[in-house]
Amino acid sequence: MMPNNASPFATEAVKRLRWKSRRGLLELDLLLADFWQQHGEQLSKSEEQLLTQWLAMDDDDLWALLQAPPIDDECGGWSKQLAAKIHPRHASKITNR
Repeated sequence: MMPNNASPFATEAVKRLRWKSRRGLLELDLLLADFWQQHGEQLSKSEEQLLTQWLAMDDDDLWALLQAPPIDDECGGWSKQLAAKIHPRHASKITNR
């Protein structure tokens, strides 16, 4: 179901991101599948852009990024929020700050 404010282009972009989320590393595949099931329809444009960058990374680099503690960065906190959606162990670290 497409949200009322979603454009066909946005839907196509999300479909491409979902496809790129299929990874060779089982752990990433499971995390990203769960992420799409729970948050796929609620991505902001900023999260979509950041996820595009992350999914261009090699599996090992992306896994390391998601395993690292969330940090403040030039993305204005978007990366911490997106990391919390993808990897639930980050959620408590974000809400407790």
